[in-house]
Amino acid sequence: AYDKTYRNDNDALLCYASSADGIHWTRPNLGLVEYEGSRDNNILFDARTGGGLHGQCVFLDPKAPPAERFKMVFVRDTPGDGRWHDQGSWHGQSAWFPPGGWFVHGAVSPDGLRWSFLPEPLLKKNSDTQQACFQDGDRYRLYVRMWSGTDGLFTGKRQVGYTESRTFGVFPDPKVILEPDAQDPADLHFYNSAASKLRDDLYVLFPSAYHTDDHLVRPHLAMSRDGVTFERMGRGPVLPFGKEGGFDSKSIYIQPGAVPGDKPNTWWIYYIGFSHGHEDKRSYSGGYGRFLLEINDTKKHTKEDDVKNTLSVSLGEPVTIVQAPADIRHWGPYQFPGLERLPDGKIKVGFQIGADSATAVGLPPMQAVSADEGKSWTVLPLAKEGAGSVNCTQSPLLLSNGEKIQIKMLLPLKVDTSQQGPVDLLVTAEPVGKMGSYADFTYYRLADLPPAAREGWRLFRSAKDGAAPVEEQVTMRIPGELRYVTEGVLPLPWHTGHRLLRAPDDTVWAIGEDCRIVDGKFRDKMALTILRSTDAGRSFDFWGEIPYQADPEKDAKSAARDGFTEPCIHFMPDSSIVCFLRTTDGHGVGPMYWSRSADNGRTWSKPLVFDDLGVWPQMLTLKNGVTLLAYGRPGLYVRATRDPGGKDWGPRIEIVKAGQLMADTCSYCALLPLTDDTALIAYSEFNVPGPDGTPRKSIRVRTIQTQKTGDQP
Repeated sequence: AYDKTYRNDNDALLCYASSADGIHWTRPNLGLVEYEGSRDNNILFDARTGGGLHGQCVFLDPKAPPAERFKMVFVRDTPGDGRWHDQGSWHGQSAWFPPGGWFVHGAVSPDGLRWSFLPEPLLKKNSDTQQACFQDGDRYRLYVRMWSGTDGLFTGKRQVGYTESRTFGVFPDPKVILEPDAQDPADLHFYNSAASKLRDDLYVLFPSAYHTDDHLVRPHLAMSRDGVTFERMGRGPVLPFGKEGGFDSKSIYIQPGAVPGDKPNTWWIYYIGFSHGHEDKRSYSGGYGRFLLEINDTKKHTKEDDVKNTLSVSLGEPVTIVQAPADIRHWGPYQFPGLERLPDGKIKVGFQIGADSATAVGLPPMQAVSADEGKSWTVLPLAKEGAGSVNCTQSPLLLSNGEKIQIKMLLPLKVDTSQQGPVDLLVTAEPVGKMGSYADFTYYRLADLPPAAREGWRLFRSAKDGAAPVEEQVTMRIPGELRYVTEGVLPLPWHTGHRLLRAPDDTVWAIGEDCRIVDGKFRDKMALTILRSTDAGRSFDFWGEIPYQADPEKDAKSAARDGFTEPCIHFMPDSSIVCFLRTTDGHGVGPMYWSRSADNGRTWSKPLVFDDLGVWPQMLTLKNGVTLLAYGRPGLYVRATRDPGGKDWGPRIEIVKAGQLMADTCSYCALLPLTDDTALIAYSEFNVPGPDGTPRKSIRVRTIQTQKTGDQP
């Protein structure tokens, strides 16, 4: 509660009320705290003189010693210089923020009336709203607020965070478990969580959806089986506002905790309502209400269900396709494999034998074929060099009309920027920018370059009757398109990171990474770019992108990174779309991020860190519904999920053991389905013993077999 002396949310009076029926409430005279000259009140604690208190949550801990049966979490401003700091205007009013944000604190009590405050914070992270905490088995679950911004305590969007601890003491740093995504309005924040456990197999969040445009607050609903991974129940409010002018007509905040109803699977949920929006700090008129929640699932989730729904993954023994000569130990050759199922049923693998350099783009790959599902291989003669070649990592894309298209990699143009030849191209234009950590990339506007530098974007197209592929020019419409010069050459697109995908609506997507001109300025960080074709790959238009958005807490080198590279987009069995993104670059190993789209790739959720490493992610969904994800560096791993949305993944399974960085494997791989439950993975491994026992760079394959143990015969 607050009174007329209110200056900020820290000036709270913690009060007590009781009820025998949950409807009629009594405020007893406790005689604990003097207020306006009298102790005849129901006040438990006066935060104005006791150090501050805001956003409290009280819960019962039946396993605790008698003196600690009741527990409370709350936030207060962090110790600093003892003063609040005016940081300017907040919705047109003077805004006061603590110098270090709001840390989460704890208190214990034998009866819920007399409280002892813990000397140290439970969590030294800013969480400036109501917390939710409860004892659950052998742990305490704590739900807090987080902010998506990185340039201050209260920047970006409000999110729901989660952390847990075996003791009611120090909690580890929280992680984000719920945040607005691309399908939500741009002004939506999740204000607080109102997390509660309803039964052993069911947890709920009632996040207050705060819209910064109209400043109204409406409760949404999310549910979980484990208290960590939550699924939103629709996109709208779960509880409507009350009648116009009523106490709950403009803002509703659900409270943590639930009271069982008279019928099974029903609970009374309490909330605070206000007749004003979030921004109106002049009046705190409001009240309490409740509603009955009924869950209509007829079967509880049990440990037996977890056993039934487990997924097992087993690896076959490695098969070596080819080994490099003993003296080839440098980076580049015998790397970057791709797999393809040929029309005659054979499997073809292609891989690079040249340098990992822009100067080697367009050179033909080495290839081998297998007629027995990868058990044995025959290496094919190396094709002659020509005016370009297929990309060894990219197999042809089958279209719905039976045609196949495949990227053609053109040879780069030798460039001179100092007007001294002999060269293929003389570039005298002014560059628009530079970037790059492995090598320097100098960018030029397409319109400023000679006609030869504007070439590129070629495809091979094969008719469904098996005729020889025909080369054709593709029309690309890319706002702010650029070309770059590196290592003395100008590579003509496609670039090595481009991939072709067939979307569920039969459009063709070309995904890759690049810098371009955005809002008249050179963007010096790589971003995922999606180009989309509605005419079977003959022309493409810009469709969507994921600009570089890093997490500096997870990557200390994030500001120096090249950006997001080597994107892998996959259309999941539940029709959702997921994208994985590399950040490893010349600055060292970086995390792999992931993002989701709910509007067919037009917009994407804020990228989050998926793992602490990952280059060239590859995905494949088998006919049994299992989706595989392979990535690495160092080492190479595969992970699997039976979740149709790809939100819950199994652990890493080692394909190549991690060793010295870039001396164990290139960590690029390719996946190909063999049966409904088995895939083939092709990869490089650098230290496989050769015939003479010396370590050789090798191209290898092995099977990945999946089994959903809950499958019924």
